[in-house]
Amino acid sequence: MARHGLTDEQWSRLEHLFPTRSGGPGRPAVDQRRVVEGILWVLRTGAPWRDLPEEFGKWQTVYTYFAKWRDDGTFRAVQEFLQSELLALEKLQNDLWSVDGTSIRATRAAVGGEKKARVEEPLDHALGRSRGGFGTKVHLLVDGSGIPLGFHLTAGQAHEVTALEALLDPDDATPLLHRVEPKALAGDRGYSANWVRDRIAAVGWRPVIPKKRNERRVSNDDFDEHLYKRRNVVERCVGWLKECRRIATRYEKLAVSYAAMLTLACVQRYLRVLS
Repeated sequence: MARHGLTDEQWSRLEHLFPTRSGGPGRPAVDQRRVVEGILWVLRTGAPWRDLPEEFGKWQTVYTYFAKWRDDGTFRAVQEFLQSELLALEKLQNDLWSVDGTSIRATRAAVGGEKKARVEEPLDHALGRSRGGFGTKVHLLVDGSGIPLGFHLTAGQAHEVTALEALLDPDDATPLLHRVEPKALAGDRGYSANWVRDRIAAVGWRPVIPKKRNERRVSNDDFDEHLYKRRNVVERCVGWLKECRRIATRYEKLAVSYAAMLTLACVQRYLRVLS
């Protein structure tokens, strides 16, 4: 197995989602597993596509498949398939889910994305300047054990609260919400607002959000401090995802490309849990 590659057991779970295609007359068929492992190598190392080792084939071929699977929804289908397996095997903890946002610095390579409209691509490419510098903010939702369930990308200066509705959208960021819901949702003080607590309570979940020290008009009498201590799993998940260097730093010009890399990082997490 190549470094950062897939075990035989892991590939057996995914193989039917990446069917082998004929290379056409006079051309050999492309080894889908080798292509997937090449993409995962770039994800983990953060190296440029042109530096892909020869053992994975031509870098142009690997990148072409990455772009194809990004655009046709293959990566999203893999994520949802593995989430279904986690759900069927009762690997997800639904008593408490947690949300948080983390800032990702972007390099000069991320600047200059195409200006023409593209499906699902925000006009600002989810890039903006905040006090932490130029970059992207990842808004993340995890289960009680820190397994990532969904994410939403915004420009770096966006506040966490502004992305909460999108993050909890079952038709976009978190399709799993069509099938299962948490009993409680935890967020840090950045999510402290009456309308946020009302929004969470309106769907039957318990809000677990502490008040800011300077807030006087916020009602929070039922705050469960002991339950809130479990919210740290989302921060640990962020740390694990950032071990993938292509996640810790944004190199992609397009938000859809960075989102594809983040989806693959989640897929690796699912495979580790399932294995």
